[in-house]
Amino acid sequence: SLIEKNMLDLIETTHSKHYEMFRRNRLGELGLADNVDGKQMSISDTLDMKRNDLRHELEQREHTLKEVFIQKVKDKEAEL
Repeated sequence: SLIEKNMLDLIETTHSKHYEMFRRNRLGELGLADNVDGKQMSISDTLDMKRNDLRHELEQREHTLKEVFIQKVKDKEAEL
C-alpha cells in the first residue's frame, strides 16, 4: 500500500516533468517560448507577440516592394 502510493506518486511526478520538458522544448522549436526575457508568458500572449512581429515584417516587405515597383516604373518612363 505504501509502495503503491509512492509508485503512483513517482509515476505522476515523472509524467508531469517529462510532459513539461517536452512541451517547453517543442514550443521552443516552434519559436513560441513561454518565457521571454525572464518573464513568464501565456501561449496566447506569445502567439500575439509573434503575430505582431510577422505583421510588422510583412508591412515592411510590402513597403519595400512598392518602392521597388515605383522606381522600376519611373525608370521605364524615363526610358520611353
